[in-house]
Amino acid sequence: MISGDNGGTASRNVVVGNLIGTDASGTKAMGNGMDGVWVQRGANNRIGGPGLSDTNIVSANRLNGITVSGNSTQNLIAGNHLGQTSKACPLLRTGGPGW
Repeated sequence: MISGDNGGTASRNVVVGNLIGTDASGTKAMGNGMDGVWVQRGANNRIGGPGLSDTNIVSANRLNGITVSGNSTQNLIAGNHLGQTSKACPLLRTGGPGW
């Protein structure tokens, strides 16, 4: 969770090259109880990116893979594999309405 609770903001965080909701191999579901990544009242954060090493695998979480809410602005979300294993097979969907 990247959060700007208590009146603050969560800014300029970088989340790249992670396995979120899977085991270390990226093939077994070990999802979070909520969203895989949640940005709340955050600005200028980067989740993933254009390069191969920037890719996050975000899968098997109870709700959405990535959620951005609460007056969050200018966040970049790109190049992630949502609902897939590290082998890019769609086997570990999230439980929420979105990826």
